[in-house]
Amino acid sequence: GLRRLAAGLRVEFRAARTDRHGQQHRLVLGAHHRLCDRGRHPVHHLCHAQTLVARPAGRRRVRPLPLGGPGCPDNPDSPDNFDGFVRTNRSGRPGVTGPIGRSIAGPIGSPGRRSEEGTTEARFHRESGKRETTDQITNKPTTMTPKIDRQHVAQALRGAYDRVKNTTGGKNADYIPYLANVPSTLFGIAACLTDGTVVAVGDTEYRFGIESVSKVPTALLAMQQYGAQEVLDRIGADATGLPFNSIIAILLENDHPSTPLVNAGAISACSLIKPVGDRDGKWQSILRFVEALCGAQVGVIDELYRSESETNFNNRSIAWLLKNYNRIYDDPDLSLDLYTRQCSIGITAKELATLAATIAAGGRNPVTGEEVFRAELTPKITAMMATVGFYEHTGDWLFNTGLPAKTGVGGGIMAVIPGV
Repeated sequence: GLRRLAAGLRVEFRAARTDRHGQQHRLVLGAHHRLCDRGRHPVHHLCHAQTLVARPAGRRRVRPLPLGGPGCPDNPDSPDNFDGFVRTNRSGRPGVTGPIGRSIAGPIGSPGRRSEEGTTEARFHRESGKRETTDQITNKPTTMTPKIDRQHVAQALRGAYDRVKNTTGGKNADYIPYLANVPSTLFGIAACLTDGTVVAVGDTEYRFGIESVSKVPTALLAMQQYGAQEVLDRIGADATGLPFNSIIAILLENDHPSTPLVNAGAISACSLIKPVGDRDGKWQSILRFVEALCGAQVGVIDELYRSESETNFNNRSIAWLLKNYNRIYDDPDLSLDLYTRQCSIGITAKELATLAATIAAGGRNPVTGEEVFRAELTPKITAMMATVGFYEHTGDWLFNTGLPAKTGVGGGIMAVIPGV
């Protein structure tokens, strides 16, 4: 099955290696096969996986290769501005690549070093979104067409839109009265590439309630202010396997709220946001951070905020239960109000796509160019999204899409593909 990934090259793989100390290391082939057999699962998240290096038959070798993206501290093979390598032959056909041109096998040599005759080594430039290549015989720079571009994205979005635009199943959430009255016929898809290109189809200018998708920027802001380890210690990162507003989850794991992407953890994250004790200051920190991520001014939908505030009885219980376990770090009512307000922010699909692209680009907004957060936080937040973005249904979502994503009861879904 792995040989079929070679896209026309005759390659052979070995499942073990011996290091310079004589110790043998085995590779976990199953992990690669599960990620790659359908040709659509991202390989970026295997920052610490051992990887196979593919060579023409007769020159077999295996070595460990980190597959981190922008800012990954465990990827010494990748310069700061470069996200990966691919091998191509003279005709420009890729050797072993992922579904979007990402390298599965990694480099077979080093930049500037001559390799097998008739090959080109390529690397992706994060700033420009282009691939810079060096011919291994002439050592002269060449240009190549990226494996993913606006046209491909537009075709994919249009195909998805046409396929499901007439679907009428399901219903609006009605436990928040405002949401019950949102037109259920609204539907739009937007994608923002890491070069700032935005492709959209459908109702992508309609401003809807961000709801639980707002948990992602607040978790990022808390990690930006305190560091990822501090947030892990104070809140956690474990999926509960229970509904988003579960009180039982707090009782079962009273030592921490589990993750910033469920209600309990999100309220706790709001309590962490600096300046602690300053309601207006904390709100401005959250609002400005969301605006920096999506590259646009946003604001609260007042009617939605009032509707949520009048019906958030379960969340009030959560806030005070956290207080009972010393897992809320500011006034409980203040923290709950901040959480309710951030869920009431109005946002468009295009703005949400830009927010996702900023995460994918390692904290740099591809539209404004602003460095919003540290690149090292991208694998942290995408790990949370991959494990609990759809709450108790996250496994089903990830099984079918392979994408780290976060859903909101307002109708929004934000997915991130780092390093594309």
